[in-house]
Amino acid sequence: MGSLGAALVVCLLQAQALAGAPDAGVAATADAGTPGSPDAAAQQAVVPPALVHFVPAVYPPDAEAAGITGAVTLSIVIDENGKVGAIKVLDPGPHPKFAAAAEAAVKQFQFSPAIINGKPTAVEIEYRYQFVLHKAPLPPPPSEKPVSLIGRVVERGTRSPVVAASIEAAGATAETDTDGRFTLRGLPIGPVKVHLVSSAHHNLTVDEVIEPGKVKEVEYRMNRRRYGQFEAVVRGQRERKEVAVHEVTAQEIATVPGTQGDVLKVLQDFPGVARAPFGLGLLIVRGSAPQDTKVYLDGVEIPLVFHFGALTAVVNTDVISGLDFYPGNFAANYGNAMGGTIDVRTRDPKHEWHGAGHVDLYDGAAMVEGPVGSGSFFVSVRRSWVDEVLRLALPSGLSVAPVFWDYQAKYVHRLWGGQGQIFVYGSSDALDILDENTARKISFDSEIQFHRLAARWQRGFASNWRNDTIVSLGYTETANQVVNAVKLEGTLWTVSLRDTLNWHHSDQLSLEMGTDSSLRYLIYNLDLPQLTQAQANSSFGTGGLNGNPSVNSSASTKWAQPGLFATLTWVPTPRLRLQPGLRFDSSSNIQNGYSWWFDPRLSAFLTLTPTTVLKGGVGLYSQGPQPQDLLPALFGNPNLTYQRSFQYSVGVDQKLPHEWNLGVTLYDKYMWQLETATRLTDSMGVPLNLSNFGKGRSYGLELLLRRQIMKGFYGWIAYTLSRSTRLDDPSEPTYQSGWHLYDFDQTHILTLIASYQTEHNWTFGTRVRYVSGDPFTPFVKGIFNANSGQYVCVAGDPDTGRAPAFFQADVRVDRRWVYDNWTFTGYLDIQNVTNRQNPEAIFANYNCNGYATLTGLPIFPTIGLRAEF
Repeated sequence: MGSLGAALVVCLLQAQALAGAPDAGVAATADAGTPGSPDAAAQQAVVPPALVHFVPAVYPPDAEAAGITGAVTLSIVIDENGKVGAIKVLDPGPHPKFAAAAEAAVKQFQFSPAIINGKPTAVEIEYRYQFVLHKAPLPPPPSEKPVSLIGRVVERGTRSPVVAASIEAAGATAETDTDGRFTLRGLPIGPVKVHLVSSAHHNLTVDEVIEPGKVKEVEYRMNRRRYGQFEAVVRGQRERKEVAVHEVTAQEIATVPGTQGDVLKVLQDFPGVARAPFGLGLLIVRGSAPQDTKVYLDGVEIPLVFHFGALTAVVNTDVISGLDFYPGNFAANYGNAMGGTIDVRTRDPKHEWHGAGHVDLYDGAAMVEGPVGSGSFFVSVRRSWVDEVLRLALPSGLSVAPVFWDYQAKYVHRLWGGQGQIFVYGSSDALDILDENTARKISFDSEIQFHRLAARWQRGFASNWRNDTIVSLGYTETANQVVNAVKLEGTLWTVSLRDTLNWHHSDQLSLEMGTDSSLRYLIYNLDLPQLTQAQANSSFGTGGLNGNPSVNSSASTKWAQPGLFATLTWVPTPRLRLQPGLRFDSSSNIQNGYSWWFDPRLSAFLTLTPTTVLKGGVGLYSQGPQPQDLLPALFGNPNLTYQRSFQYSVGVDQKLPHEWNLGVTLYDKYMWQLETATRLTDSMGVPLNLSNFGKGRSYGLELLLRRQIMKGFYGWIAYTLSRSTRLDDPSEPTYQSGWHLYDFDQTHILTLIASYQTEHNWTFGTRVRYVSGDPFTPFVKGIFNANSGQYVCVAGDPDTGRAPAFFQADVRVDRRWVYDNWTFTGYLDIQNVTNRQNPEAIFANYNCNGYATLTGLPIFPTIGLRAEF
C-alpha cells in the first residue's frame, strides 16, 4: 500500500444520514478516533485522521418511502493530504442503492491526515455510514434553544466512555465527546424516545420524560458488540527498521488456547522459534542458544520471561499493551544478542478507577488502576498455588513444590513539558523437589528472584527532536542446591541507562541515536563437598552428603558494558527506504584480546505495489560472555571473549484480500567464537573448561499468514523450515565427526491458531502444532561392567538420531457476562485434547540395545474465572 505501510492506527469512524419527510433536510455527524487534550495529543505518536468536511448522502427515495434504514460499511484510503482515495464496499447494507449513495458522498469527504511520529501519513480505515430516518427538525429560532437533557454514555461492563456516539431525540441531535458526554436542546415537554447509535456498540433506545423548567441528567450504558476486540484496524504497519518483526497486542491474543490468556506465551507460536522440551519457557530463536535472546520490559532488560515450568509469564497480561518480537536482523538500538530480541510494552494507567482479577488452577492475580492527582497509576500482584495442586496429583514420596509471585506498579505524570513515569516490578520463583522413596533421598532446590526500579522521561524539543530517557536499578538473586551439599548462590546488581534521541529532518531523512549502557556487580558463593573416591562413586545413591565437609569459594566481580548506537533512515525515492545502522559495545570483564566491538547493520525496503513490499537485511551481531562463564570456580574460563554472528535475510510482505497478510522470510546466520566445552588445559595443566572455538550455522524459511482482528475473527498460520548445526571444540572427540545437528534443531515447525468472538460474548479458539523431533545421540552398543553389574553405553556420532515428531491440539472456550459496572468471564482451556503421548526425552534401556521415552503432558483441562470493573 505504498506509504500506507508506515503506520499502525486504530480508528473507529462513524457517519449517519438523518432524513425525514420528502422536504426534510439531511444531517450527519462523523468523527475520527478519540482525540485527547492538547497536552495528551502531543505525547501520542499516532493521531488518527479527523473528518473536517462532510457531504451528506442522498437518501434513496424508494428506501425512504419504504422506511428502510441500515448501514453501509466501506474501506477507504485517506492520503497524506487528507483526501479520499480508493473506496471498497465491505457491506452494502439492506438496500441495493445504499452503497452507491454512501460511496458518492464519501468521495467528497475531506479529512485531516493521520499523523504518525509527527508527519502526515496515508492510512486505510473502515468507515460505517448509517442511514436513519427521522422527522426533520424545524429551522432553529434566532435564539439558542434551552438545554433539556445532558448526560454521559459509557460502555456497559467497563464504564469506559463511548466516543462519537450519535444521540437523537424528537429531531434534536448531538454527538458524544471524548469523555462520552452530550447535550440535547429544545426537547418537547413530555415523553420522548432517545436513540443512541455507535458503530462499535449495539444501538440503544431509551424512554425519557422531559419536565417543564428542568434539565434532566442521565447516564446511558451501551453494550459493546465484541468486548476486548477492535472493530476496525488500519491495515498499515508502523515504519520498521527490521526485516522480520512480529507485533501483537494484548487484545489480539488473550484467548489463544494453551496460553491461559498470557500474552508472552504466544511468543512460542511465531515463526523462527523452536519448541522447548516439556513446554519449558526457553526461547530458542533461529538456532541460537536460549541465553542469546534478550527480553526488554519498557526498555529495561529482564533476566527471564516465564516462571518455573513456563506456567505463566513474569508480567501480568493486564498491564501489557503489546510486544514486538524480532527473530533476527534487528536494528542497532538492540545489542549484545545473537538470537532474537523481545520488546514488551506496558500500557499507561487509565485516569479513572478500574480493576481486574482472575483465578485458575495455577495462580490468582489482581490489578487496580486509577487517578492520583493529575497523574495515574496501576498496581498488579500475582501468587501461585500450583504447588498445592501438584501435591495432590503426584505419587506418594515425591514432592514438587514450585511457588512463584510477581508484581508491577507504574505511575505516569506530566513532567517538565513531557511525560514522566516510575515503574517498579519484580518476580520470585522457588522450586523444591524431594524424592523419599525407599532408602534413597534426593533433593533439589532452586530459587531466582529479580526486582527492577525504572524512571522514564519522554519529551519533544522544537519541531523535529524527541528524547526518551530510561534509568533503572536492578537486583537479581539466584540460589541452587543439590542433595543438601552442592550449593551455588549469586547476587547481581545492575545500573543501566538507555537514552534515545530522535531527529526528524524530513520525510526523506531522520536519525535515531543513543546509548544503551550498564554497570554490573556480581557476588557469588559456591559450596562443594570433599569426597573420597568411594563417596564419589556412591554418595548420590546411598543417603546424601550431609556428613561431608564443604569447600567454599566466594568472590565478587564488577564490570561496565557501555553501548552506543545510531540508525539513519534515508528515503531516496518514494518506493525505496534504506536504514544503515552502527552499534558499538564493550565489556570490561573480557581480559583476552579486544574488549570492544563494532556491529554495522543495513536494512532496505522496496515498495513494488501498494500491497507488496520487498525487504532485506545484513549485519554483524555480537554478544559478550555470560558472567558466570568467566569464573574458574564456577567451571568457567576467565580468558573467554565475545561471540559473533553474521546474519542476512530477505523477504516479502504481501497484503491479501479479506484482511489477510502474508510474510515470507529467508534467513542465514553464521556464528563463530561460540562458547563450547573444551578438554584443553592451561600451561599449569588446569582445565580451561570452556573455549571460544565453537562454530555454528542456522538457515531456513519462515512463513506467517495472518489475519488481523476484524469483526471478531483473527488467527495465523506460522511455518518454519530450518536447519541448525554446530562444530565443537577441536579437543572434543565429537570434533572428528565434523558438523552435527544442534540439540534443538527442528526441521519443520507448523502452528495454526484461530479464534472467533461472537456478538453474544462467546469466544471459541483452537491451536494446532506439529514439530519435528529433537536430535539425539544414539548408542551403538553396550558393554557390561562386571564390577558394577551395569551396562555402559557407547555413544555413536552426535545428534544423528531424531526423536518422533510432536503433535498437539488445544481448544478454548470463553463466555463473558456483562453487567452495568463490571464483567465476568469464565473459560475452559484444554491442552492436548487428543491425549497424544508426545515423547519429550529419550533414554537407553538397561543393556543399551533399545530406548525408552519420557512423554509429556497428557490431556490437561484448565478452568479459569475473571472479573473486571
